[in-house]
Amino acid sequence: MYDMKHLLIKTFMLMVFMAAAPYIAALDLPKKNINGTEYYYYEVKRGDTLFSLSHRFGITRELLVKYNPSAADVVKAGDVLYFPVEAGDNDVFEPVEPGGEMILHKVKKGESLYGISKHYGISIDDIVALNPSCKNGLKAGATLKIPVRDGSPEDKNPEAVSETDGGENDGAVYDTIVPLRDTAELRPVNPGIVELETIVAEPRKKPSIVVMLPFMLGDENISRQSQLYTDFYKGLLIAADTLSNRGDSIRIIAYDTEGNAERISSLMANDDVKDASVIIAPDDVSQLQAIARQALDDETYVVNIFNIKDSLYLTNPVVLQANLPQARMYEKAVDALETLYEGYTPVFLTNTSGRNEKESFVNYARQRYLDKGVAPVDIAYDGALLASNLDELADSVRYVFIPSSGTLAEFNKFSHVLKNYIGGRGMAVFGYPDWTAFRGDALAMLHTLGATIYSRFYEDKDSLSSRNLNDAFMRWYGREMLEAVPVYGILGFDLGNFLIRNIRNNDGTFVPDAAAYTGAQSSFGFVRPDSGSDSSGFVNDEIYIIRYDGDGRTERIL
Repeated sequence: MYDMKHLLIKTFMLMVFMAAAPYIAALDLPKKNINGTEYYYYEVKRGDTLFSLSHRFGITRELLVKYNPSAADVVKAGDVLYFPVEAGDNDVFEPVEPGGEMILHKVKKGESLYGISKHYGISIDDIVALNPSCKNGLKAGATLKIPVRDGSPEDKNPEAVSETDGGENDGAVYDTIVPLRDTAELRPVNPGIVELETIVAEPRKKPSIVVMLPFMLGDENISRQSQLYTDFYKGLLIAADTLSNRGDSIRIIAYDTEGNAERISSLMANDDVKDASVIIAPDDVSQLQAIARQALDDETYVVNIFNIKDSLYLTNPVVLQANLPQARMYEKAVDALETLYEGYTPVFLTNTSGRNEKESFVNYARQRYLDKGVAPVDIAYDGALLASNLDELADSVRYVFIPSSGTLAEFNKFSHVLKNYIGGRGMAVFGYPDWTAFRGDALAMLHTLGATIYSRFYEDKDSLSSRNLNDAFMRWYGREMLEAVPVYGILGFDLGNFLIRNIRNNDGTFVPDAAAYTGAQSSFGFVRPDSGSDSSGFVNDEIYIIRYDGDGRTERIL
């Protein structure tokens, strides 16, 4: 028998719940018939709580949660709660939309919320509403409740996403046309096929992005690198959805190149590829070159975002080098070093028995200082830096310390001595992209030192945008992004945002050197190389200069 303390008699005439046949008093609420049972329903208002609602409606909190499992933790404004007009001890309420039909789906290995939602033609939010536990990821063998709208699930399976080995998509892994909406929300929807509606000028081609990467879907054991490429594509799809509430639309097609040159040749003959606005190419040099040669004839732009060292952009006008070349990165990094630490004397640290893989940067920076008449200090140490190694430094001079390695092992060999030396002296430490991966004590040390670094990539994991994106990825695909530097899922999201915004803002045409874009991890701003010749392509000229301050904050300062 329900305890009497859970009952309240005030505004409504409420009746006591009895163990044999409990029931709810008549309420002035709308009703809905679901699977032959009549239910009250109520839309939660701002300020409502489970406690207040249970007392208002004369129903225990436990029974309210029984009928609405998703409300177990908290109720939010806009939530709809259901409870039966007549309730029995063994009643199990399963909220479904009008129509009342529901099927059970057993999760298979490798399935994601995104894929399941596409199969049944419903939103991810619809699935989560009936299966709150799946917010934390899917497990193979779990059973999901799937609401059926009008017609069978087969009728609702959209053609916008397909997995084929041929046919009219010619081996496309995914073929999606996503409406573009301009919103910062990361809320997955079911992409529909929508044609361009309003443009100022008719574009030469219908806007589309083709992704050509070695997903290696036919392999029994897919390599980590191929999984990273898949993460990249998944991030790009989230970007497309994030921007999908305008009348404009863009087609996104992904092909598995299978790491095969012949496959590349076949794909480049496909009309969908020929008519693309942009092709995202693999990092294999020969395949990249083959794609770029044909793309030049087709007047299609090619984004090289994975091969850092390739210089094809210098001679092919349709190639975009998304990674800032090393020489230009060094130039911009030293520009920042000289600007931020004007009047400081550089001190280059070298471990004679350790790794010095940043020697090329050190040599470039040293020469830049020499060219300006500044004599750097070189300190060599064996194994680990000692306090005595710094005895030659003058107390009256401000120094900026630049090590010749970016590895964690080498960082630990000099950081503690620098910490003790720098304290209160107004000194500085300038370092490398590798340091963005530091965690725990090493990250805390970066803040203690007030270190400044340069990098092509940077993700502020504590930012709202980063947390939202990671949550969205988990919601769509049932797992976290694979760890890497850069994080491929975020890289796809950032590039997708840049490309789609660019095409949208330029009336359906991709313009390489249009406005720059700063993303969650990467920035894109393409320019012609120094020559400025129309015979050359474009190169991304964006770099991050990041500072770790003593209060635990990390920020981009340039």
